[in-house]
Amino acid sequence: DMSTDKEYVKDVFNNKSIDLKIVGVLSPKEGVTTMALQPGISYTNDLIKFIINESSKTGLVKKQLAKPTIDVFSNKPFDQEENKFNFGFEDFVTVDNDALSKAFNVKIDQKEMEKEMANYMADINSSITADTTEPSKELADGFNKLLPVLISNLGEIISEKDVDEIVNKTVTSDIAKGIYSGFTKKYILPEETYKLTYQGLFKTMLEKYIEAYNKVDPSLSTEDEKKARVDISMMNNLTSMENDLPLSLVFQKTASLMVEANMRKEVLTKVGMMTQFLTSKFSNAFSIDPSKFASAFKLNFSEDELARVVSAMMSKEKKTLRNNLIKLGYQDLDAPGFISFYFNSFEGKDNFLKFIEDYNKEMEDAGYEDKVIRYSDTTGILMKSVKTIVDAVSYVLIAFVSISLVVSSIMIGIITYISVYERTKEIGILRAIGASKRNIASIFNAETFIVGFLSGLFGIGISYSFIPIINAVLKHYTGNIKISAALPIDSAIKLIILSIILTLIGGLIPARAASKKDPVEALRSE
Repeated sequence: DMSTDKEYVKDVFNNKSIDLKIVGVLSPKEGVTTMALQPGISYTNDLIKFIINESSKTGLVKKQLAKPTIDVFSNKPFDQEENKFNFGFEDFVTVDNDALSKAFNVKIDQKEMEKEMANYMADINSSITADTTEPSKELADGFNKLLPVLISNLGEIISEKDVDEIVNKTVTSDIAKGIYSGFTKKYILPEETYKLTYQGLFKTMLEKYIEAYNKVDPSLSTEDEKKARVDISMMNNLTSMENDLPLSLVFQKTASLMVEANMRKEVLTKVGMMTQFLTSKFSNAFSIDPSKFASAFKLNFSEDELARVVSAMMSKEKKTLRNNLIKLGYQDLDAPGFISFYFNSFEGKDNFLKFIEDYNKEMEDAGYEDKVIRYSDTTGILMKSVKTIVDAVSYVLIAFVSISLVVSSIMIGIITYISVYERTKEIGILRAIGASKRNIASIFNAETFIVGFLSGLFGIGISYSFIPIINAVLKHYTGNIKISAALPIDSAIKLIILSIILTLIGGLIPARAASKKDPVEALRSE
């Protein structure tokens, strides 16, 4: 990997790069608060096909396609054991026998010397490893320990301006310092390295969360600042260790630095032991010229080259034909890695997901597990979180409305009872001229029916008169988003019927009490 060699990259840029033409710049319309495209540079399909076509002409791609079972980078089969250095002593060091003989002033047995040195080199070789599994897991565990700290620092609503403060508070907590200290003791790297790693991850995670939330519900945001309501379940979906490839890549890169630092320390320690061994073994038996002895051994790698070789072999990426071809810029267009679908309606998305689920069930029942389609419904995850919030608000509103209805029914009953009390003599007169108990109850029930009917009409009339005002306010604050208040006729009729039923229920007891009054006592009352 020569990407860190500035002179090499500069030469490639000046002599082998391709001139590209910008064919368009996209920006949102004035007043629009959200946009479908992410910021950055987007390539056309023609450029991607061009790169694949050019890559297919290179010798390395042709060689890899011709030998699909051989890794062209190591010239070994893909299924061989990985992450092991197979260098011998002669690969690392060249021995000048004449200079070595002059340094000891005796004839040195080259084979014996090489045998002793080979043992130390075997120890050095065994201490070199590119296995980043353990530090990657430890970094992931640290992330999972700090995630509750991050969540505890969040309020009900977060904004873009709050991200840096929340993240900084998390990565400077006592728990975080304990995690950094443990890493530093074990892997040498300074604590600041781990702090910056987690700081970048948490900041990116919160920014992605705010961006994702605003695609679904931008009502909290303003033109100058994006905001989002905290939903732990939605946030956990964004931090899934199994599915979040960028997260695992960050851990892998940091883990590579940790392993490399430890490896360098162990190699230098064992090289020092090897030098001490040689010095102690031969110092008493021979007269050694230190300068001649040092010049007899020549390291075959420069410091920069050795670091580059170690870095190249630190990669924990699984060696496969597909990964190698992608690394070389080649991709079989008939075998894509994944496919993204974008739907113009929720109904279309639901129908497609049902089709996928039916297909997967058919494959599982037939025993074809390898043909089962793995998919992720991003919109579904976001909408599920939004639906949870809306349902919670709806339940609260329903509770308040229910309380209001109960109180209203009680008040109607009280008013009807007062009416009965004030018209006791009238009830007595009606009973005296032949009205039955049912007639008396019917009079008061008819009155409560009329009250409920007129109240319902009055409420519906007020609602219809306020709807244009409410829609004007919504349009002013939401811009081009199509949100409007409406009251369908069938719903209005149902509300009037509900109003009548509630008033009748409230007036039943007073009407029954009026029908049971004794006519004689009623006539005596004033």
